[in-house]
Amino acid sequence: MPQYELNLRDYWIILNKRRIVFLIVAVAIFIGGIVHTNSLPYIYEAGTTIRIKEPKTLGSVLTQWVTGTVSDSLASYARVIKSQSVMEKVALELGLAREFASQAELAAAGRGLQGVVSTSVEEGTNIIRIIVRHGDPNMAAQIANKTAEVFIVENLRDKNKQARQVREFIEKQLADVAKKLNDSELNLKDFRERFLI
Repeated sequence: MPQYELNLRDYWIILNKRRIVFLIVAVAIFIGGIVHTNSLPYIYEAGTTIRIKEPKTLGSVLTQWVTGTVSDSLASYARVIKSQSVMEKVALELGLAREFASQAELAAAGRGLQGVVSTSVEEGTNIIRIIVRHGDPNMAAQIANKTAEVFIVENLRDKNKQARQVREFIEKQLADVAKKLNDSELNLKDFRERFLI
C-alpha cells in the first residue's frame, strides 16, 4: 500500500469541503461563551488594611511575662480577624443578624461572612490586608471596613484586659513585698531589742 503524505493544499481542500461544519462549531462555541460569561454573577472585591504596631516597652514585656503570652504573630492576628466571634459582631453591627437572634442564627451569619472575608499578610511588613468578595459593591466595602473596625475595638479591649491583669499582679506583688518588708523590720527590731544592739 503506497504511503501518501498530506500537504497543506490537501488540508485546505478538506477544510473547504467541511467549512459549514467548522463554521457552525465555531459560532456555537462563541455564542456559548458569551451566554456563559453573561450568566455569571458579578463579584466585587473591596479591601482595607490594618497596621499592627507592637510597642516594645517594659510594660509590654512585663505583660507578656505575667500573662504567659508571647508576642502574637501577624498570622495569628489575621486568623483572629476572620474568627467566628469577630464575624458575629460584624454581622450584628451591619444588621445582617437580628439583635436578639438565636445563637444558631448568629453563628450562621458569622459563618456566611467568613466565606466572603479573607486576610493576607503583606510580606516584609506589619500590615494585614482584609479582602471581601461580595455581589454588592457597597456591602463588600461595608463588610471590609466594619471587620477592621470590630477587630481594632476587640484588640484594644484585649490589650486593656492584659494591662489590668498586669496592674493587679503588680499591686498584689507590691502588697506581698510590703508585708515581707514590714515583717523583716519587726524581726530586726525584735533582734535589736533582744541583743541590745
